[in-house]
Amino acid sequence: MAPRGEAGGGVVEGPVAGGLFGPARRRPPGDRGTPAAVTFRGLAWEVLIITAAVVAYFGVRGLTEGSDAVAVANAQRIVDFERSVHLYWEPEAQELIENSRPAMEVVNVVYMYGHWPVIAVAATWLYFRRRPSYFRTRDAFLISGGLGLLAFALFPVAPPRLADPEFVDTVTRYSRSYRVLQPPAFVNQYAAMPSLHFGWNLLIGLALVRESRAIVVRIFGGVLPVAMAFAVVLSANHFILDAIAGAGLALFGLLLSSMHPRAILAGLRGTSQRASSGEPAPPGGRLLLIAHRAGNELPTLRAAEEAGADLIEADVWSYRGAVEVRHLKTMGPVPLLWDRWKLAAGWTPRLTLPDVVRASVPATVLLLDLKGSDPLLPQMVAEAMAKAAPGRRYAVCSRNWDLLHEFRDHPDVSVFHSIGSRRQLAAAWPRLQRQDRHGVSIHRRLLSPLVVEALKEKAVAVIAWPVNDIQALGAVVACGIDGITTDSIDLLRGLRRAGDLAAPRDHPLKAE
Repeated sequence: MAPRGEAGGGVVEGPVAGGLFGPARRRPPGDRGTPAAVTFRGLAWEVLIITAAVVAYFGVRGLTEGSDAVAVANAQRIVDFERSVHLYWEPEAQELIENSRPAMEVVNVVYMYGHWPVIAVAATWLYFRRRPSYFRTRDAFLISGGLGLLAFALFPVAPPRLADPEFVDTVTRYSRSYRVLQPPAFVNQYAAMPSLHFGWNLLIGLALVRESRAIVVRIFGGVLPVAMAFAVVLSANHFILDAIAGAGLALFGLLLSSMHPRAILAGLRGTSQRASSGEPAPPGGRLLLIAHRAGNELPTLRAAEEAGADLIEADVWSYRGAVEVRHLKTMGPVPLLWDRWKLAAGWTPRLTLPDVVRASVPATVLLLDLKGSDPLLPQMVAEAMAKAAPGRRYAVCSRNWDLLHEFRDHPDVSVFHSIGSRRQLAAAWPRLQRQDRHGVSIHRRLLSPLVVEALKEKAVAVIAWPVNDIQALGAVVACGIDGITTDSIDLLRGLRRAGDLAAPRDHPLKAE
């Protein structure tokens, strides 16, 4: 086996040094992580952004107000379209409440106090308790609001209360405060399409349902947009089609804010800061080298050890009470194993995790890729490792992130969240907390310098996979990653010989 470092060499600081195997903070079960500390500068910046956005929204909306004739004509077009698709229910809907003042006042309360007051309170809670979700929701507001202003300018639409005298303006009839707070002379009266009044409530409702652990708050988040949908229509402030368009625009903004790397980076820069002391420094271009699937067979395990891999990956499954090491998948109750081009008998003896541990040298760090969905697998792996090699350091990874919770507070286990799709990348931001000292293993097609920079705000190491040739290596190194996972033993061996791109001397993952 190739030497892993020079005797007496100091540990080189890096995202993995003291991080992947550093002490983890214990948290109560179910806790989603303590949000990053609030700074005056960060809070002031958010207040400035929100204030500027609100002023721009109402100010520009007023400047883009179309003529009465055009707005009423466009409203008639919406009515004609709704009739053509049998969706023009607004008159019948308002007839249900027009003779009941209590019903109209309930509609008014929902319309007036269920919008900006609720948004303000929810946004404050998200900022202080669920910062990543706050930035994602805030960006969705900004994106949909900007596109909404463009729609108001190009397609002014009169609301039902102004387009047809048969409709009752419940807000004006029974409440003077709302028109005082939002004077018609200041705001655009012909900004009915799309209904961001409903769309933004939908965004807040989704954030509350997704982020709150309190069942009452989650129920409120689910009911909020439904109640607002009825309120905007029954109060004659929007057509049904306006609400549908508002929902679509809001969800489009949420999609962009969740998946666009620049939006993610802008949010993360405000959420977390690297500690000024005790935080590892960048690795200076030296890579952590992981041998992909080399632990699945003993010959490749030995070859990866001789090539000097820092970690050797093995795919682990629970099967009939044992932790097996293999890449092939089971076919449920059928005693067959399969892959894309392979089929094998499921009843023959196979390699187990203790077999791999005993066959590897003590200095080898195994990266166990947890496969399948058996919730007992993490406990089985922990017990097998504790029995076969007590106190030995190892790492776990999985694309099924629920299987990783068992190891999050284990001082001798490094945890990698595997990310293989854009959907998973978008879902990773609220889950990752830097104080957990976890790494990220991400498919190289998802990488860019912006994505890597953002991930490093949330994880102590970013590993790219698969990297099997020099061209792929150059692309991921240019993005600033901390390590690679490769199927090529030759590439791994060449990198260790190259020195500059090899792992640091006395690598911190080396067993003592």
